[in-house]
Amino acid sequence: MYQHLLCYECIFYLVRKYTHSTELAYKAVGKLLEIVKVCSVTNNEILIAFQKKAKDFEDCLVATCAKSIHCDYVATRNKRDFEGFGISVLTPTEILLKII
Repeated sequence: MYQHLLCYECIFYLVRKYTHSTELAYKAVGKLLEIVKVCSVTNNEILIAFQKKAKDFEDCLVATCAKSIHCDYVATRNKRDFEGFGISVLTPTEILLKII
């Protein structure tokens, strides 16, 4: 399982913001790093996503990175924004049902 690089920054920020604890933020990111790998974002992926001029650049970048590492699917609650990128998309619920 892979996670987009910027997600770790967001998780750290949100945990620290709502718990007021840098220590808990590091623990949260540390636990995530134990089970999820970081999907690298290179200049190439950024250029490919940029050239597509998609409505949502961030989603396009996630899809581009997922394709570059041959992910089976992308997990999102917003399946509609991933249409047309040529990658399978599942909701978090669908992923849990697939795993169990």
